[in-house]
Amino acid sequence: MPSTGSRFALAAVVAFAMVASGCTGGAATPAETAAQPATTTPAPITRAPTYSGPEPLTNAEFAWLAALPKFAIKAGDTFDQNEVLTPAKLRSVASLFRSCRRQLAPGLPSSRLLPVYELVVKACREFDKAAACFATAARLDIRVEGSPDDLAFRRALRCGFAGQRAGQAALGEAMKKGEKI
Repeated sequence: MPSTGSRFALAAVVAFAMVASGCTGGAATPAETAAQPATTTPAPITRAPTYSGPEPLTNAEFAWLAALPKFAIKAGDTFDQNEVLTPAKLRSVASLFRSCRRQLAPGLPSSRLLPVYELVVKACREFDKAAACFATAARLDIRVEGSPDDLAFRRALRCGFAGQRAGQAALGEAMKKGEKI
């Protein structure tokens, strides 16, 4: 059984703890209750989530990006496999390729599309080269194989097809980059 001294010490510790915590057993005065802070917890503040990603594309940006594959399809479907390359057909293709700059690169749509725009400008430069080569082939209009101008005609065709491939490749890169934006 604990001694009286240890019981007294325990009672003193409990009484001190009660006084320190404000539990005196008597009625609290209005001044004491006003001085004590309320113990209710405030309701948590709910904040709307913030979107920190890029802004959505504008209608103009979206329309410009949508024009890229449309032009790529037209530029890729210029010749049928067994088509006779007449001067009229070559001039038509040259005209289409020259329209790249007018249709796709008249000006930068927005600063965030600059990487795509730079690739489009590169593609249009290649299409311009192809257009010049096909226009040259159309002027030569070689119908006799092996004639002196036949070599120039074939060279112009090779140049035109090489420019077309390079333009399509750059335009393909631009479309891939545009999808990531």
